[in-house]
Amino acid sequence: MPKLSPSPTYEIVVNDAREFAIWPSQRPLPEGWRHSGKAGPRDELTNYLRSVFAPVVPLEPPVRK
Repeated sequence: MPKLSPSPTYEIVVNDAREFAIWPSQRPLPEGWRHSGKAGPRDELTNYLRSVFAPVVPLEPPVRK
């Protein structure tokens, strides 16, 4: 029976500016970034970040009165 390669694991990492990124677990972190403590499949982490953080820009322009 052939061996299945494991799915790559990712981590959510954060820098001092509180910017978050999804980073491959097997790669060393770039300078200035640290682990946030959350790891898993990429799509799971993407969904997590979308559920936790609101969009930075408004979805609709402000209404003038």
